[in-house]
Formats: sequence, C-alpha cells, structure tokens
Amino acid sequence: MADVFLVGAGLTRAALPDMPLLADLGERVCAELSDHQRLHTLMERFDSDVELALSYLGQRYPWQDEPEALYNKADFIIFQQTIATVLQQTQDRFFGDDSPDWLARLVGHWAQRRETIITVNYDLCIEWAAVTEGIVQSPTQVYLGPIQQAATRVGLPEYGPGKAGFGLLKLHGSTNWYYSGGVDNPGEHVYCSPKLMPEHVKAELQAHGGWPLIDHRPLMVPPVFQKTAIYDHHVIRCIWRLAAQAIGECDRIFCIGYSMAPTDLAIRYLLTLNAPDKRPPLYIVNKPKTEEALSNLIDRYSRALRNSYRLNIEFARTQDVLPEFVEWLLGPVSDTES
Repeated sequence: MADVFLVGAGLTRAALPDMPLLADLGERVCAELSDHQRLHTLMERFDSDVELALSYLGQRYPWQDEPEALYNKADFIIFQQTIATVLQQTQDRFFGDDSPDWLARLVGHWAQRRETIITVNYDLCIEWAAVTEGIVQSPTQVYLGPIQQAATRVGLPEYGPGKAGFGLLKLHGSTNWYYSGGVDNPGEHVYCSPKLMPEHVKAELQAHGGWPLIDHRPLMVPPVFQKTAIYDHHVIRCIWRLAAQAIGECDRIFCIGYSMAPTDLAIRYLLTLNAPDKRPPLYIVNKPKTEEALSNLIDRYSRALRNSYRLNIEFARTQDVLPEFVEWLLGPVSDTES
C-alpha cells in the first residue's frame, strides 16, 4: 500500500512547541526588524500580517515610482531573510535534544517503508528527527530533488552520500537550502548548509575558506498570495512534479498538521488535479483549538477537495491526536522499541 504524508506546521509545533505558526510569525519578525524603520512601519500598518506584507512588497503597483519599487524589492529580500533567521534561531534551541517518542516512531516507520513525505514547512524538524534517530547522517540523504551539500562547492566530498530512509519533498524550500537569489539561472545548484551535520564536517568547511555560501540566500517560497515567480526555479518545479507523481500513485494520504488555508491554492490544485481515480481515503490529522475551528477545518477540506478523496476525520479533534495517530498507524510500542 502506497501512503503519502502531507505535513504542515502543526506537526512541527507539536514536536517543537516554541516554533511559530504563520499567525505568530509576524510578532517575532517585527521584533527582529525593530531597527528597520520602513519594514517595521509596514508591519504595523498590516497588523503584523506576514502574508499581507510580503504580498505587497513582492509586487509593483501603478502608483509607485522607480525608487519606491526598488526599495520594496530590497525590503522583500530583507523580510524573507528575517523569516529564515527567526525560524533558524528557534529550531537551533532544540537541536541536540531527543525528538519526541511519537515523532521518532513516525520517522522510523517512514524510513522502514520508504514513504514519500510532502511538506510545506521551511523548518528542519523532520530532518532533525531523522538525524537524531540515526536514520541518516545528513539531511541531503532524505531530500528528493537536486540538492547538493555545501561541501561540494569547495571541492570536498559529500558527508553521508547517497539516499537513505524516506523521501522528503519540501515544496516551499527550506531554511538550510541556499541559492543565488535568481529564478532565471537554468541548471544552477541549490546547496544544503552543514546544519545538523557533525562538528568535524563544519570544521573542515571552515578550514577550506569558511562559509561557502556567503553569496547565496535561503531558498524559501515566501508566504504570499501569488507565488508564481519563485515557482519558476527549476529545483522547486522538480520537487512539485515529484509530489504530483506521488499523489497520483497513492492509496492513502495523511494530512498531518496542515490547515488547508483558503489562500494556499497551489496545494489545493496539487491535491485535486492529481488525485487518483479510485478516490483514496484522505485522513485529516489535526488539533484545532476550539470546536468551531475544528468545524471550519473540516469545511475547508470538504470545499477544497470536493469529491476527489474520501475524507476521514477520526484524528481531527481538539485534543492531542498525534501520539494516538502514530499508535494507530504503527501499533502499540513493542518491547524492542521501549
């Protein structure tokens, strides 16, 4: 049976409680931008709405003169890099700790069955669990798509080469992926930073000239209403095509911690237009805060997917559901696991 897992921010929040959701991100970004008057003022006008602010900065409007348009273009880049910084600083506080038991079991199951995991998250929660549990030596071993280690840019061999464990498709990029910043560079390499790799690997990179990605920036599809420009990058296109193929061949889909936001039309189209003809079951695994939020969540899924899938809401509740879901999926903890 071919399973596909679509993972949203809810999984990361359950594993790393301090990681911000999109609704929380605005306040943390504002704090980081306190010395940047233009962006700080913009965030105040948009009530700390990250999606609204970035959508404005990412497009030129008829009333803007050339200097203002160029300022906005620069601010868009600064804003995007600040989001990466906030996420990196938050997740770094957890690295070195053990992953939660339910997450350790889940990634172990993924690795054993060679599952395909599709995520809209930028963070490294899944990679952290895979490395911590000894499934892989390097995050690049789970990435599907042409992602290279930064070491190769300075002529060093890859650490932990080849693929292992499960296949991870990061539709919106990642805080540890770096590119030139352009979308019109066919065939350019996307590099994975040495984050989550052993200290001796980082030391070897330092000995060969320091940070090899100083002229690159994180490859992250920004949370804007229209994501068309960055979608033109060949690596992002490749990842989305692999995701579409996996969905088209699946027998079950599990949407874990994904809220099906009304503005995320690309995910809606990805799921509906690539749905198998057999209408496989789609499990909503989510923990809304209130009964009203739960009702709205189910309604969004129903409206977005129409009759493409058979919705299962057994694990859509206002209580913690992930440990119970993992036990349902894998069975009780065995003596060898305990």
